[in-house]
This record gives sequence, structure tokens and C-alpha cells, in this order.
Amino acid sequence: MLIKSLNLYIRQDLPNTNRMSYNKSIENILNTLKSKTINTWFDLGLFLDKLRETREIPSKTIDESYKKFELNINSGGIAFITFHLSVDGVTFEIGKYTSILREKYKNASFHYISGIFKPEAEKLVPEYVNKFEVPEIQGFDDWKLYKDFYFTHLERGSKEYNSLIIAFWKEVLNIVEVLGTYIEKNNIQVLYLVNICSNPGNVSLSLALVLISELMGLSVLNNNHDF
Repeated sequence: MLIKSLNLYIRQDLPNTNRMSYNKSIENILNTLKSKTINTWFDLGLFLDKLRETREIPSKTIDESYKKFELNINSGGIAFITFHLSVDGVTFEIGKYTSILREKYKNASFHYISGIFKPEAEKLVPEYVNKFEVPEIQGFDDWKLYKDFYFTHLERGSKEYNSLIIAFWKEVLNIVEVLGTYIEKNNIQVLYLVNICSNPGNVSLSLALVLISELMGLSVLNNNHDF
């Protein structure tokens, strides 16, 4: 009864054309995002402010019965997303969450989305789980922009400072496209994020998942045990 004890939310469709629309296809989301001019950190800040402020309310509780929500989950999928899977605490914990949720949602498809599946993790991934490897979402030293963010002197207005936002936004769009396409193709209804938003291991992934979940109208379980 894990899920039944949680507060469940879905995103609200907004009829006002001046507002950001929700539950969109990944193609429409990409067209919208690519139409934005994000050339500076200030541009990005304005865009995120607009995304937050143009919503009527941040979210709304599900008006339908829990049984209807359960039916919706069982007709789609649940995706666990993390930086990597190996023989470590995160992988073991994800295995526990998966087995519990599968008992509850027997007809749902289960997906592990990771930056890398290390060979030693093979025996820890259940046979019924679909695996999707996305190298761009690896974390820390294995993340492409990690040194640019944390081991580079970023003085406002400097070449490094100005070029980083271009590379960052380009990578965010790429991750949105890759993950969003997979999520849409597999009718994934719930994203189960493990340590993605508590650790600064891949900021591009964190922002991409905010955009995907907000604009596709997905439910998110944000599980953070490392800070």
C-alpha cells in the first residue's frame, strides 16, 4: 500500500493561451523549448520564472478515485532514474522499491533509466525490468559538464561563464528529447527519481526532468537519501 499512503498529484491543463500548456507531446514540448532564446543565465532565469508564475496553481490533487488512478498506472509504466547502476546502496534500494511497487501494480511496465549499467549490476536488475542507458545522464566525474561547473573559475561576463550556459541549455534540450521520447513511447506515468535532485551530479538532468515532468504532466516520486 506504499502509493496509497502518499499524496498524489497531477498537473493541471491551463486553457489560457498566455499560460504554459501541460500534458503536451514531446514533439510539441521540444518545439516550445527550442523557440526560447536562452543565450545567458539571465535568459534562463526569466524562462524558469515564467514557467513557475504562469501556472494557475503549481499542481492539483487527483479528483478521481484511487482505483481509477491505479488503473491508469497499470496501463502504463513506472520509471526509476538515477546516475548509474552498480553494486551499491542506490541499486539495492531501487530493487526494493521495484519489488514493492510491482506487488501493487502487477500490470504496469517497469523501467530502469541510467547513465550506465555497470556489468556487476546485471544480476541485480530483475528480468521483467526494461533497461534504457543514456550516457548523458551519468553523474559527477562522468558528467560532461561537471568540471565546467565545479572546477572552473566562473567570473560573471567571462568567456567560460558565457559559454557554459550555451553548452548547458543544449545538453538540457538533448536530455529532454531522449528521455521524453522514451517516456512517451512507453506510456510511463510515474517517474521515480533517486538522488537526482539532491546531489549536484548532473544539473542538466535535474533541469531536464523538471521540464519533462511539468510539461508532460507526470507524477514524480522524488527519493533522496544522499545529500
